[in-house]
Amino acid sequence: MNFLIISLDTTYVDAIINVHSNVMPDVYTIYVSIVVKDKKEKDVINTLGKIDRSIRNLNVDYVGGNYNLSKNCYYDENKQICEGFIGYSYYKFNLKEVENQVNILETFSSLKKEFKNMYFQIEGSDWILSKHLRDRIEDSLKISIIDRINNFSEQISKKINKKCILKTISYKQNYYFPYYERKYEALKEEAFTAPSPKSEEITISVEANIKLACF
Repeated sequence: MNFLIISLDTTYVDAIINVHSNVMPDVYTIYVSIVVKDKKEKDVINTLGKIDRSIRNLNVDYVGGNYNLSKNCYYDENKQICEGFIGYSYYKFNLKEVENQVNILETFSSLKKEFKNMYFQIEGSDWILSKHLRDRIEDSLKISIIDRINNFSEQISKKINKKCILKTISYKQNYYFPYYERKYEALKEEAFTAPSPKSEEITISVEANIKLACF
């Protein structure tokens, strides 16, 4: 949408220019939560520490590892009952290949066998854009917008017979994720089989609000 604002000898033109690009996400993320129960507080902490060291030894990119600890209390017939302590920790793994999730799942499965008081749950998984790829695409789109603005400015200059220059510009980024159902296929590893979600295109859109000054 374009607007012409005429002020004395200067004409101002407001416009919105949009460019977009479809890109395949490059990082597969897995979210895992861990619960440890034990009679003693220190035993819960020690178990969480041993689990954390095992995760570090995987040599994969992850964030998390923070934990919280409290008494393991619940209500039974309106009575509060406390039995030992319970600890929680949470991890997000960032993988380049979906097949690499097998090593993580097998590690947690082995830890569960080693620590009978430990439980883990896969909270979710998804394909996302790495910051490096997202920044690179956005920078490319902003350069593309500049080319569009120059062409637009030339067209307006010819239309109103004035020289137009860019006065102001502001950017807005949008991301459009696919809403159709994801497709899954089984991994081939015999030791552990898990769903393998296929990567789907994400649309990155950069919108520029511009003002031209024509005189």
